[in-house]
Amino acid sequence: MAVKQDRVACSRHRRRSLLTGLAAAVLSCVLAGTVTGCSAECVDVSGSDCVSLFNFDGRKYFAAPTQIVESVQVGKEVGTGTHDPCYDQDPACFEPTDTRVFAFPGVPPKQAVVLTNDAGDGFVYIVTKKPTQGWDNGLADWMERAAVRMPRDPERLSPSA
Repeated sequence: MAVKQDRVACSRHRRRSLLTGLAAAVLSCVLAGTVTGCSAECVDVSGSDCVSLFNFDGRKYFAAPTQIVESVQVGKEVGTGTHDPCYDQDPACFEPTDTRVFAFPGVPPKQAVVLTNDAGDGFVYIVTKKPTQGWDNGLADWMERAAVRMPRDPERLSPSA
């Protein structure tokens, strides 16, 4: 009989501990949202068509069309940068992460850079403000072949701009 009572008491203690832990987790989420200004439900846009600018070395870059990027070779690593939140994402809920930045071969990083995915594919990002001296010849030729057009209002792509 004593063994059965010990099991019941132990079971109640586990349930109480589980409920206490769950309540603490919910409370900490609510408090964190209040402190950071983040809404209780951050919208996960990672599965949507996320359009955001990329920040590197004090400049903002936009992504060139991806269907033509496989022909781009990745140059040497030139540093790290971060993405802005997507246009439909609450900026207070966004945690920027460092992303490795590579050179677009033969083009100054202040005009274009290359980001890679886990498979090593290169994706070109072009600076949002055309340089006053014009594009590097290699980049201008590539942009013409790829039919890359400057966005009308690149700052609209990001809520933190």
